[in-house]
Amino acid sequence: MSYDVQLIDGDLPAVTQHITGNDLTVQRLEIRLATFLGEWLLDTTEGLRYLEWLQQTPPRVDEIGADLRREVETTPGVVRVDNWLGSFDVVSQTLTFTADVVVDDGTVLSLVVVPPAIAAGNTSAGSIIRIAQAPVVRAF
Repeated sequence: MSYDVQLIDGDLPAVTQHITGNDLTVQRLEIRLATFLGEWLLDTTEGLRYLEWLQQTPPRVDEIGADLRREVETTPGVVRVDNWLGSFDVVSQTLTFTADVVVDDGTVLSLVVVPPAIAAGNTSAGSIIRIAQAPVVRAF
């Protein structure tokens, strides 16, 4: 069984706790999707090319989406990614990627990733990552 120290807002809390299962997978996803290429000193080949993507006008949604999806699919605890969608809103200059992520125990997580702002005038500093358990849809 895998476990790790639980991070609170990306930092170690005063009293540490171990997490396992879906909580661990969610934490791993959040860390991997928030890491810029070259940011981690122990392995500068890790991370996503956010700074390079910021320079693309217009952004190459398919290329960026493929990189993000690969990062999600290779995260320990992730079984598969379904319903991957990427879009670029020209007016707000915002990229948005959504997906359903199936984890080890069969739980489906709803993922939304909004990379850092593409437009020079947009002051968004970092990426937005939201992960929640997807609602259960029952077919009768």
